[in-house]
Amino acid sequence: MTRIYVDTEFSDFTDTQLISLGAVAEGGQEFYVELDPLPTSTSEFVQSHVLPLLEGGHHQIQRDKFNEHFAAWAAQFNDPVLISDSGWDLAMVRAGFGRTPTQQAGILNYFDLRLTLITIPALSAEAQVLFNETLAQQFAADPRQHHALVDARALKAAVEAVEAQLGLSQQSADTQAPAASRKQANLYSD
Repeated sequence: MTRIYVDTEFSDFTDTQLISLGAVAEGGQEFYVELDPLPTSTSEFVQSHVLPLLEGGHHQIQRDKFNEHFAAWAAQFNDPVLISDSGWDLAMVRAGFGRTPTQQAGILNYFDLRLTLITIPALSAEAQVLFNETLAQQFAADPRQHHALVDARALKAAVEAVEAQLGLSQQSADTQAPAASRKQANLYSD
């Protein structure tokens, strides 16, 4: 299994259309695309905080080619698991593959590629503080918050910081085994 941390930017919460996706694998490999054409209608927030961060150029791909590009990149990994901090990101990944944009965790199959989509579980109070502090540090170092790749990098750093601080191994965090120690369980419950 290979963890891939993902973040998306999208038009708004009503006529939701994918604008960009950033992904960072646990080994540091990165993927970033912006879909062209942009949605014709976006929220004021997106106009102010997302669109100014778009890079254009070689990052732009035709909207209908998203699934091919992302699948080609993700196929290099063994059993890819996409991890997000929001169900909206899962919905946007599904929409990019032409699927119904649901926010629930699940499996997305695309030809021979099988993607597992999950959101991070609820964090304990201790873990949430560390998670938020790590995000703040990441955005202090790269203040382009709401750039999908920057946000994916920050998510990866925050999850890894929580696991390292609380002594979680990747395997125990992934499986959330019932036999996990009290310290490991601190990540997931209050």
